[in-house]
Amino acid sequence: MKSKIINFFVFDALDRPIIEITSVGCDPYYVKLKVSNPQTGINYYWSNGTTGTDTIITHDGPIEVRAEANGCSITSQINLPIDLHSLAWTFPRGCYGVCDKKFFENKYLIGPLGLYRSWSWLEDEHDALTGNNAVAPFNNLHINHDYQLYLETEYCDAQFENLSIFSNEVCEKCDFDIAVRSIESTVLSGVKVYKLDLNLINLSGSVLTVNLEGYFVSSSYTLPIGITNHIVYFYPINGFEGGAVDIMVEGVSDAGNCYNRERIVFPDLRTNAATNVINTMLLVPNKL
Repeated sequence: MKSKIINFFVFDALDRPIIEITSVGCDPYYVKLKVSNPQTGINYYWSNGTTGTDTIITHDGPIEVRAEANGCSITSQINLPIDLHSLAWTFPRGCYGVCDKKFFENKYLIGPLGLYRSWSWLEDEHDALTGNNAVAPFNNLHINHDYQLYLETEYCDAQFENLSIFSNEVCEKCDFDIAVRSIESTVLSGVKVYKLDLNLINLSGSVLTVNLEGYFVSSSYTLPIGITNHIVYFYPINGFEGGAVDIMVEGVSDAGNCYNRERIVFPDLRTNAATNVINTMLLVPNKL
């Protein structure tokens, strides 16, 4: 019997990298990371395209590092601290003239999604509602006051401002209609939301600037005379299961301030039917 010598090369097992946050900058945002258990002779590749045992990231979200040597690899991933300034769009800053005070009484502000060490809704720079973890809606709004939102995480804090609400004593109805072409569900940043395909119809005879009051993205439009098409996203608050939603439309044209009350019926996002496009329908203002 002939014998044969076979050589085997045995390498030390790769340790799963442990990712450690060493520093965080808030404005502008950056996070410095390092592998806290590096091994000699091991290459480290980060999902942002850099190599080595440390890296700097300028946006939030997940980050992964891969340890590799001799054809073997092992990965680790963490979620980076949230960039609070990326949430500023969720706060409806600006001045809002209110025509229909009765309609306004039941309205509320909605905070961004996520969990926070602390948060505060402020009225005229004074705490009006505070808490931690998820931001609770604030429904104690008053005309002729200013509102702000403060957020704090383990690493950073930020204050969004300013929402100023004032009373318009005289407002006419806007010569304006909305045609809802379709409603469907979609996912933005991991959250299921409504996607609306709208025709905004300006019948006023002049350029009309309108605001859709509510948790819409986008919510403000400058409309030429006639029909323009827009894609709008509606973020339902916790517990919303579909149904009719009244929306106040505030407008400004050459004729002055105006307002409409509109109603949109939203399907239940929990049902399979809600994932499909809803049949086109025409939406017209409720006559007060």
